[in-house]
Amino acid sequence: MVTYRTVEWSIDSLAPYKSPVVDGVFLALLQEGREVVIPYLVRIFCACMATGYVPTIWLQVKIVFIPKPGRSSYSGPRDYRPISLTSFLLKTMERLVDRYLRDEALALVPLHPNQHAHQAGKSVETALHQLVVWVEKVLNQQETALGVFLNIEGAFNNTCCDAMCDAFVRRGSEYTIVWWIRATLEGCVVVANLISWILCEARDIQGLPTGGHAVTLLWCLVVDDLLARLSGSDVFIQAYGDTMCLLAVSKFPNTVSGLMQWALSTVETWCNEGRLSVNPDKTGLIAFTRKRTLPSFFEPQFFGVKLSLLGSVKYLGVILDSRLTWREHVGVKARKAHSLLWACRRTCGARWGQRPKVVHQLYFAIVWLTVSFASLVLWPGCQTASAKKKLSKVQRLACLGITGPIRTTPTSAMEALVGLPPLDLLIQGEARSVAHHLWSLGSWSYLHPQQGHSCILTRLQKSDPIFKMGVDVMKPVFNLEPRYRVTMLTREEWIRGPGTPPAVKGLIWFKDGSRTMEGTRAGVYGQSADRRLSISLGKHTTVFQAEVYAILACVHEIETQDLPEKYVSICSDSQAALKVLQAGKTMSPLVRQC
Repeated sequence: MVTYRTVEWSIDSLAPYKSPVVDGVFLALLQEGREVVIPYLVRIFCACMATGYVPTIWLQVKIVFIPKPGRSSYSGPRDYRPISLTSFLLKTMERLVDRYLRDEALALVPLHPNQHAHQAGKSVETALHQLVVWVEKVLNQQETALGVFLNIEGAFNNTCCDAMCDAFVRRGSEYTIVWWIRATLEGCVVVANLISWILCEARDIQGLPTGGHAVTLLWCLVVDDLLARLSGSDVFIQAYGDTMCLLAVSKFPNTVSGLMQWALSTVETWCNEGRLSVNPDKTGLIAFTRKRTLPSFFEPQFFGVKLSLLGSVKYLGVILDSRLTWREHVGVKARKAHSLLWACRRTCGARWGQRPKVVHQLYFAIVWLTVSFASLVLWPGCQTASAKKKLSKVQRLACLGITGPIRTTPTSAMEALVGLPPLDLLIQGEARSVAHHLWSLGSWSYLHPQQGHSCILTRLQKSDPIFKMGVDVMKPVFNLEPRYRVTMLTREEWIRGPGTPPAVKGLIWFKDGSRTMEGTRAGVYGQSADRRLSISLGKHTTVFQAEVYAILACVHEIETQDLPEKYVSICSDSQAALKVLQAGKTMSPLVRQC
């Protein structure tokens, strides 16, 4: 786990120019002096891991309080968000532990598939896609789905150390790592400047230091126990960090009420075991159905409070209504976009202010990101006449700020001049892009593929067969201990003296990739074996893929010849191909094969 290469990767993965904490160690010093520092760090990290010891100065955590936006007053502790600033040396070691747990322990016993936070290939889009597919299927089959949306109160503040260590033990993690994690969590000393002249110092007895790299994984391991308890039942459960969703489905309203009451009792028991809590007043209860009345329906209780049935709830930044029409969500986003546009309009007028190009960039950088959020699931709601009218008003205001015309200029004319398609078409195009991306990563749900928002992938793949082809994209994987070494030689090193440079030894192979009007090709030449090979890769392959495939072809040729040489040198003129092989992280299956 702790080697020269892994420590080097952990240091390089952090931003260099950040302020040091108590120990006074700059990360840039570690990165620039890696050849001198890393050998000592390897020995220190190995000793710390073997003994379960963490140096005292590493455990001093500086707390900075950031005001939460949108609060009327900032007189209470919950009006601020604490951010933990820890030592860079501790962060480096945390990344090593996090990488080991994800590659080793979680590879054998993975997290629950319905946990979408802090995992490679999963995001808010995958969580919303999975949930909305369920709801759309329920509505189309004339059933009833009772949903409860809750948030664990103070999840990162109140989680006890024993619960996190027990979660690691259940995953089969080594006890030395568990001891080190316990020593890190129990030994933290919090230092905070409450006022400019008052310094507060206290020992942290529970909770997780916000800002640590392994914090999110620790919480995911804790909440995974609750997901496992409810996964075998008739209640669908989904989690994104400390936010959860419970969904009970049945044709009979009294059945969904009973199932939800049992699920909430299970959540209540789990919270009491882990000394956690949920605020029932902030818990949303909604019935997804097309029925006007729900006979024999009763409202479940949660922590002794009867939950009230709502018409809409907010989950992961999206407003869900009982019939999934998206009217309320589109209206809220349109009003927010208007506010942002008027804030941007303060920088320009009809004859003064920013250039049209700058206003266009502001529109896409600020307003468009707000409107297009979760476009994959809400694009059907943007196809109605009322939604198009609201979105058209937003686009018109943006076009007026960009072009500065008279007030009676038609919106379609300004959109044609600026090159902006209508917002509903832009949202639909963004939804196509996200759908194809999820399909490429294997995260697409085929529970209800022909109706609802999922039909956009079927339409996309029917429009052009190229969208059914395999793509060179995968979930991120790490290879921190490669079986090869990449050496970047300068032009002077190649032309200096007769023969090849000293770094080029053993069997020598050359490769190249090129693209013409006829297609892309990869070429391989073995100087020692006098072997020539030209490979056609079709019309859709990029030059970068041809360069990487040529390296892979060299390796296959060397393996088939089975020569007794100890060293093999593959010479390439593509820095992009060499750097991607040198990096420890890749999202390309082709690079992964190398």
